[in-house]
Amino acid sequence: MDFPGNDRLTVVGDVTITAWVKLEATPFPNSQTNWYIINCEKYNESGFMLRINGESSFVTYRANKPGIPSEVIGKTMLDNNTYHHIVLVRRGELLTIVLDGRRDTQLTARVPDPTAVAFTISLPSQSFQGEIDDIRVYDRALETGEILGLYGQGAAAHGKDTSWIGKLVVTPFVYVDSGDAILEVDLKGIMPLGDTQVVTAELVGSDGEVVETRVLDAV
Repeated sequence: MDFPGNDRLTVVGDVTITAWVKLEATPFPNSQTNWYIINCEKYNESGFMLRINGESSFVTYRANKPGIPSEVIGKTMLDNNTYHHIVLVRRGELLTIVLDGRRDTQLTARVPDPTAVAFTISLPSQSFQGEIDDIRVYDRALETGEILGLYGQGAAAHGKDTSWIGKLVVTPFVYVDSGDAILEVDLKGIMPLGDTQVVTAELVGSDGEVVETRVLDAV
């Protein structure tokens, strides 16, 4: 499906593209093809594309300028026969891929040159095998809260979990013999933190007095 002549879709400035996708590919993975979600690129010249790599099942984005293609590849393998919420955010040359509400990767990528190629959902030569639902194109970079809001709105209808959003997962390890205590905290539900935000942990004794307060590192 293409949308010729619609410059509002082939944005070359700040942009956010979101989509719910469900691969139903056979075979999977498949090193002989890729599964395009959107395309408006003229390779090595202009425009951009967003696809799932057939061999690795990573989300892949490419921006094009004359002689200088620039790719950003995600870090998470997508499952077959499962819905995923994919978000591409471009803010200047900072490119972020968000998968199911969580940041998958963030790298710098050149801003693509304007293109005359029509904005296309899927691609005839490397078509998406499965379902693409609720594609949205914003002419600005959405904030984290907005992205989580979109994920939350569509999660139930696409069989995804939202119970982790806004929560910390805390796992304590207490070693009585040595008198040591280790606190493991999963921060994914509140990441990324704002520039002035920190997470602290307090160790409280049986008398209610604070023994120690420590700032947790997000690693």
